[in-house]
Amino acid sequence: MKFEFEEIISAMNTKETYSQSLVPVVEIEKHNEYTEIEGYLKLNIEGNTTGDNIAKIQHHFPLHITIPNNRINSINELEVKVNNFSFYYIEDKRLSVWAEITIEGIREQDITV
Repeated sequence: MKFEFEEIISAMNTKETYSQSLVPVVEIEKHNEYTEIEGYLKLNIEGNTTGDNIAKIQHHFPLHITIPNNRINSINELEVKVNNFSFYYIEDKRLSVWAEITIEGIREQDITV
């Protein structure tokens, strides 16, 4: 199962980026009729500002997904992955972040996001 998201956040502009990551931090909990994937996507960006100061941008994008249990073979097969992500500044102190996320271990059908 793949999906995309795009969010705009407040962030300090960097003129040069040294490192960037978007990592899923999730817990998976099985209930009687459904399984929940809950947590966040952790964004980290490091770079220089216009004054050559080091800038660290950190942001958590909440993630909550509910999947009917009849769509899951095994809870151990569920995994959240960030396939690709990008970001760009749309104006001073505003950052647009786009990502493509895959949830592995789900039989293909619609899910509630």
